[in-house]
Amino acid sequence: MRFLASFLMGLVLAGWVVWRAGQPVPRPAWAEPGYKNPILAFEFARTPEKIRTLFAVGNEAVSPLARTTFRHRMRHAVVLDALFLFLYAGFLVSFSLELGRYVDLPVVGYLGAGLALFVGYCDVLENEQLFVILDRLDTGRYTAALRYLTFFTGLKWGALPLLALTWLPALWRLGTVSRVLFVVAGTVGVLGFAFWLPWERPEILEVAAVAFALLVLLLLFYAGLLTVAANRPGKSLPTWL
Repeated sequence: MRFLASFLMGLVLAGWVVWRAGQPVPRPAWAEPGYKNPILAFEFARTPEKIRTLFAVGNEAVSPLARTTFRHRMRHAVVLDALFLFLYAGFLVSFSLELGRYVDLPVVGYLGAGLALFVGYCDVLENEQLFVILDRLDTGRYTAALRYLTFFTGLKWGALPLLALTWLPALWRLGTVSRVLFVVAGTVGVLGFAFWLPWERPEILEVAAVAFALLVLLLLFYAGLLTVAANRPGKSLPTWL
């Protein structure tokens, strides 16, 4: 059945997101102004000073218990993120291939799937650097890992807007709902280029990250509609889809 695989994978992904939303990592009181999400702050920490500030290394005003608790929560979040990446990458690969096949634009499917796999691979390498930094916070011997983190984080978040833009030709070929997704995907693609800027704008980066998450949820809903509508025997796809 067309789109069934991506829809089922999307349901698992949505369930994971809802579960994770119930156990967020709170922003520490000592964090510098900027990112509200400490995970993004960690991923985009480009200097040792930002790492030390985020984890209160050498900050005597922060109790050892508070530092230890925050580190434990961050490590737990990175472990879960390492599992989460297989879910979202799998959904994006499956949806891209099925969308390209359905509208007879296989190049869209293959390119989208390739970018989704690339994003997932960069996420794996990014998480590896996060673990190295967490293990070496007190020694400060993570300069190389921080350079790699900056590189792989930039590749991952930089490829996501390209993935959103890749879907545009296929979405434009379908009906009204897909045209709405066309606008959302195009907006996400434009917003996502903030990840390519040489200077940090935390507020734009966080909005872009939330926008891409919203796009994925909309794609899940759309995949569900297509699963029902595209598999009805003897009936064509409704024009509003």
